[in-house]
Amino acid sequence: MSVFGSLTCAEAVHALEMLKGDGRAAAAARYGISINTAKTHLMRIFEKTDVKRQAELIRVLMDGQG
Repeated sequence: MSVFGSLTCAEAVHALEMLKGDGRAAAAARYGISINTAKTHLMRIFEKTDVKRQAELIRVLMDGQG
């Protein structure tokens, strides 16, 4: 199964936002969500992709693994 297969739509969008490299706050502002919601999305993404840091998430997303 792909990385995105286990993510909700909102989580997948947030994961793609992380690829832009400007952080949680910028992603939250673009999508009109709170920073706390963005943090929650990121924590759930980490759990579902079995990563611990944003840099690891970016690597997984860029490699298309998951």
